[in-house]
Amino acid sequence: MLREGLAAEFPFAKRAVGELIAWVRFAHVSHEAPLWAAVSGFGASWAVGAVGQPVATVLRVAGMRDPASWLSGGVAILGYALAIAVALRAGGRRGLAWYLGALVVRIGLQIAIALPGFQRFCEVSGECAPLRLVVPYVFVAAGLVVSPVLIALVRAGRPGTNPFLNGAGIFTLLAGLSGLVYFFMLPQDPVAFSAMAFALNGGCAFVAGAALRLRSARLAPAVLIAGLLVLMWIGSSSPFILSAVQNGAGSQPASMYFSGLTEALALGIGWIVAAAGQRARTTAAA
Repeated sequence: MLREGLAAEFPFAKRAVGELIAWVRFAHVSHEAPLWAAVSGFGASWAVGAVGQPVATVLRVAGMRDPASWLSGGVAILGYALAIAVALRAGGRRGLAWYLGALVVRIGLQIAIALPGFQRFCEVSGECAPLRLVVPYVFVAAGLVVSPVLIALVRAGRPGTNPFLNGAGIFTLLAGLSGLVYFFMLPQDPVAFSAMAFALNGGCAFVAGAALRLRSARLAPAVLIAGLLVLMWIGSSSPFILSAVQNGAGSQPASMYFSGLTEALALGIGWIVAAAGQRARTTAAA
């Protein structure tokens, strides 16, 4: 009775929910080369985090730390599960193998980067529990457990490309590799740190934008990724921006306050440059 009343009062909401349920039930990804399918898996995981983590940040800022932690964990699990489903449906078993192999390498690099800081923490605090280092990767195992549900929901479509997932996957993979640059260079000066952040993050977004244009001439995937980049920036940076406005000074590097805007701009530039390059090659061939 209540549902019918709400549907009559807000018919647009009923239609939106119905379309969302239909998409989840009949979601499909284009069948593509296994390596690209693995990239699409990383893009799917990134997209889930891009939507969910800003919500968790809002809850955390509002003082609801426990719900925020539960939501963050759920988002991570869902992201890994969806990535597995997308890689398998888009690239078959070889696509899944490529994704899992890249995931293992990525986790290994993350642990290697985190290990020196963990050792210093152990020396300073006197508390050294190795479990603390691997707890974040429990979500990976949980994602493996949940993945059969999403595998059953996601369908393999016709051969083609998944430009949005491809672009998002390239961005998150390159952004992960850029962590190695921070690790080895360790910029201490805030200005140097901001310059490096702008260059690396902007470069990742530029390459992702170019890849988007090469994979598809449609502008919509690039606009969607740019919007998610801005959404993530708002979610992660808004507390620091509000603090800077109230206090009259920022406590974080400049890259924190403008990262999402510069990444979205770099993505658009990459798309435009790739489009111009394709037009030039087509003209030369003609």
